Amino acid sequence: MGMRIWNSSASKKPVRDIQDRCSWCGNPVEWRESFEATRVPLIPVEFPTKAVPPRYRWHLDNGIACLGANPRDYGHCRIKHSSVCPAVPHEDLDPTMDSIVRKLGIRMRQMIDAGSFVPAPAAPRSEAEVQEPDPATAADAGGIRHVIHHGGLLRIAPGPLDELQCVAAAPEGERCANLVLDVSEGRWTQTDIPYAQGRAHQQILNATGGLMWVWTLTSLDFMDVRRWLRQRCHDHADERAREACDVELVAFDSWRHGDFILDHAPAGYASTQDEPAQVFDLVTPVRQICATEGCGNGTVSAVWDGWKCYQCARRERRRQATHQRWQKEAASEDPLSQ
Repeated sequence: MGMRIWNSSASKKPVRDIQDRCSWCGNPVEWRESFEATRVPLIPVEFPTKAVPPRYRWHLDNGIACLGANPRDYGHCRIKHSSVCPAVPHEDLDPTMDSIVRKLGIRMRQMIDAGSFVPAPAAPRSEAEVQEPDPATAADAGGIRHVIHHGGLLRIAPGPLDELQCVAAAPEGERCANLVLDVSEGRWTQTDIPYAQGRAHQQILNATGGLMWVWTLTSLDFMDVRRWLRQRCHDHADERAREACDVELVAFDSWRHGDFILDHAPAGYASTQDEPAQVFDLVTPVRQICATEGCGNGTVSAVWDGWKCYQCARRERRRQATHQRWQKEAASEDPLSQ
């Protein structure tokens, strides 16, 4: 019996495809799509909301992992596995979460002793590496991996941009062979290298001057940007097709991905980096002064002739209301008006 994904579902992943085990501790996880178009490993059980500090709370909304407790609070929430994975050192861990880390650590040791789990050769260095491990298709050190930049977000591809393949499933069920790259939607620019602690990061800064070349998305269309982040071609930009494999873009980490930092723009890509910068004629706004004599309030917004500030306008309305009340009282006392 085949499986179908409902058209209105925000997530296009069958539940059976999101179940996995952490590569470093062996405990079960659910790889859920997040509200930021990334993947998040959640512990596949719910926890009482009152027992979980606010910054550790997650919930599912139509299959999408969202930070925070469920707005329709029913007393339970989810926890991101990378926040409590026993295989990684945690900085500033809330004391109430220690018990979960210890329980997962005991399970990890039991699986290793029983021979049912063999941890990855290299231990993770941070929670970010547990949350978004590099894909199996990622190039090794010495290879090429390009970084995509948009709005301060840095995502590193498994290889060069001209090899970034769509992850949607083709009609035959295989992975779509189309590429994500559209040179009209970006250009090569320089940006600051994100800060990371350690001597290795300082060496990177010394060698590069603190800047690296990235492919910056210049399109202002949200769907164009989301197409890149979801690693889709133009034919599958609407995301209705299910994914044949996981998105291979992961968060750029100066420590993990220092070998792939570019100190020059790659050749062979159509780019607008050499185009003259656009000069915008900024018109100095004209400040309009309140029409009330002696009032110094003003505004730079477009206003009508005789405009008055809200204080003078309110004062004038009060005077008019008082004047009308006096007229009514005078009319009621005048015998000739009877």
